Amino acid sequence: MTTRPEVITVTSAAGGGHGSFRDAIERANALGHEAHIRFAIGVGPVTVRPDAPLPPIAFNGVVDGWTQPGFEGRPLVEIDGGASPGCAGLEIVASGVTVRGLALTSWTEEGIFVHDADEVSLVGLYVGVRLDGATAAGNGGSGIHAVRADRCLVGGAGPAAVITSGNRGHGLWLEEGARHLRLEGSFVGTDRTGSVAVPNGRSGVKVEQAHGALLGGIGDGAANVISGNRLYGIEIGGPLARGAVVVGNHVGTDLTGTVAVPNGRSGVVVYNTPDVRIGGASPREGNVISGGARGGVNLDGSVTVLEGYDYTGKGYATGNVVQGNLIGVDKTGEHPLGNQLRGVLVNFAQDNTIIDNVISANGEDGVLVLGPEDDSDPLLVPSGNRVLRNRIGVTASGRPCGNGRHGVLVRHARGNFVGGVDAEEANTIAHNGGRGVMFSGTGARSNNLGPHEALHDNGQGPFHQPRG
Repeated sequence: MTTRPEVITVTSAAGGGHGSFRDAIERANALGHEAHIRFAIGVGPVTVRPDAPLPPIAFNGVVDGWTQPGFEGRPLVEIDGGASPGCAGLEIVASGVTVRGLALTSWTEEGIFVHDADEVSLVGLYVGVRLDGATAAGNGGSGIHAVRADRCLVGGAGPAAVITSGNRGHGLWLEEGARHLRLEGSFVGTDRTGSVAVPNGRSGVKVEQAHGALLGGIGDGAANVISGNRLYGIEIGGPLARGAVVVGNHVGTDLTGTVAVPNGRSGVVVYNTPDVRIGGASPREGNVISGGARGGVNLDGSVTVLEGYDYTGKGYATGNVVQGNLIGVDKTGEHPLGNQLRGVLVNFAQDNTIIDNVISANGEDGVLVLGPEDDSDPLLVPSGNRVLRNRIGVTASGRPCGNGRHGVLVRHARGNFVGGVDAEEANTIAHNGGRGVMFSGTGARSNNLGPHEALHDNGQGPFHQPRG
């Protein structure tokens, strides 16, 4: 016999006592079976200001801000932690929990902290902004922080979208054990319109040693806007973060994909992580990664210690694929938005594939493959990287849209490929300020230029490599 969920209704905006949110959590935790916390604090917007830390959510069930009378698709209940120092807003320690329709603001630590809990759904939330979806009231840590939490969901289409913006730390921070998290339909670093920056103090999304994250999607409403953040749009780090997928997002632009809302550093950076896919073969899988204050995509094998977290070993930045993205142009593929530095950087990394992208209108090189002048350590020398079937310096339709320097620069690297043996693997590399393709530095003559490359109208000529 299935036990029906116990319904507990919050009727008071007080920090504690009968009918308060605190009272509802305590009662739900004590039940030992599924509970459904509803809200009926008058009608319309209301702010709850707890005067002490709330109890952890340790029950299976739903915390349902959508039930507040007057709800029409946006949160009406704000849980303001300004009077309760030294803690996170909601701490979730039970599996199978759904929290929806709340704003979590002004907490000293994270807005939401999920740990040791699986299949948690966080939908329709404003984390770090007030009920208008625009005014920053950031939490002192990251907006959402997940550790040892499997198969969690953040966001969704329509009213399920999450805003995590204005926080002092990251918008969303996944640490080791936060496996297979999905982030969909959300706004990370902007207001609810996706057009105005409400910066998180660090990166929009940080995936740190957390396996198999899925950021975005191809369904209607699955794309995220990850823009306006102080550091990177998306930061993926460490060997255990392998298998991350980034598809269909707008990184460094507004919701329309036509106006720049820059992140302070690069759009997507992958540190010492293998088998990450950015974009894909389907037209809806490609991301718009443009408007950045630095580069578009960085695949980096040079960093072994980042912010105190030890990503031990070398040679992990391998097998990554950057496919079908618009890097430096808008969503139409026809108008420049640019990233201030290069479009794609492959730094001290091996066996990665850059394929089927438009990489244009960036301030420096379209693609830069860079290694150390000292090539004695093969785990640091870029090798086996492939640049295939891209449009570099032109729009999606082939109109001039040059990068500021070389189309492709391969420096201090061995055995890399620009174009393949077959004609269908050729790149179009045109209208760039420097060379179309340039091989230079240590190992220059061991790199390979395909026989079918379309190299024309580049400011310093089609191709160069040193003699001898």
